[in-house]
Amino acid sequence: MTNKCAINKIAYLMSRFPKLTETFILYEILALERLGITIEIFPLLKERQNISHPEAQRLAERAHYQPFISVSILAAQWYFMRRRPGAYFKVWGEVLRGTFGSANFFLAP
Repeated sequence: MTNKCAINKIAYLMSRFPKLTETFILYEILALERLGITIEIFPLLKERQNISHPEAQRLAERAHYQPFISVSILAAQWYFMRRRPGAYFKVWGEVLRGTFGSANFFLAP
């Protein structure tokens, strides 16, 4: 019996990568790749620790690191703000409430 998966590509959006303490995410990604699923990684911030899992190095080299503020990000924000302003500001409200007390979420170097 062949185990066939309908999903062929998954994107991971995470706060930092590679992060030494988040081995469960690393091993989940590696297991999915062994199943033939293409994984794309989009960290919000590049982890600055010099120590990481050796398995994470290959993934970190192909991760999509983007600046927190860029022309493309601002253009996307403007697009969704104009298209669905109520939903847009509701989501930002939820993000700010969920990260209240942790200014480091947005301001970390």
